[in-house]
Amino acid sequence: MSALHALSNRQHLLMTALAVTALAAVIVLLFAATSTATASILSVLIIVAALALRAMMTARATPRAARARPQPASDSAAPPLLLTLASGEVLVAREVDLGHPGEHRLLLTRKGYMLINAAGEVIYQL
Repeated sequence: MSALHALSNRQHLLMTALAVTALAAVIVLLFAATSTATASILSVLIIVAALALRAMMTARATPRAARARPQPASDSAAPPLLLTLASGEVLVAREVDLGHPGEHRLLLTRKGYMLINAAGEVIYQL
């Protein structure tokens, strides 16, 4: 198993918080040792970097959330059909859209695909 893997949003947030805390400590130390102008410039740079990281994390999280949303049921989905075979067996079937109208229909059953002619007879089973 590889040690390389994508970090979760929570791990990214934790790493960002640790980095901002470390930079804040550096600013405090610099503020005590140097002039106020240098510390102010560094603090503004850190704030801008933190906001940029937050924006990047939000941009990454949005597509994942959109993909995780369940797709709404299509209105064009065919309702299940009951198919009675010549042997008297009744199967639940769904019609498979072939993309063009014709006299033959393709049905999916628990026994596989069945091609039905206009008279309702099974002419091919896969």
